[in-house]
Amino acid sequence: MGNIVQNDQSNLEKFQCCMEKEEKIPYPTQCDSSVSEYIKMIKLYAIGVGEDLDGIDIKVKFICGLSPVNEKRVHEFGVKKPLSEIFEHLLKPSSKATCPESDH
Repeated sequence: MGNIVQNDQSNLEKFQCCMEKEEKIPYPTQCDSSVSEYIKMIKLYAIGVGEDLDGIDIKVKFICGLSPVNEKRVHEFGVKKPLSEIFEHLLKPSSKATCPESDH
């Protein structure tokens, strides 16, 4: 019976160690990075903390870490869409509104 308690204690210590590591990894932000670089960073972050890219926590951190312009693009596109679709949308060049030609 001592082995069972010892194994449980060992597993608990490993779990706590992993939890401490997770808390120490700050989530990335886009800052001056390109969208493609930021996507790579968030994917590595998800792996590092052992979370799935489809998880809401990763999606929220990704959106919160975007530049203000890209965050606005995501909100206009739809925050409820899967992260993979949001990635694709952000990787497309943003279409700037062009002024219609006047009839002078």
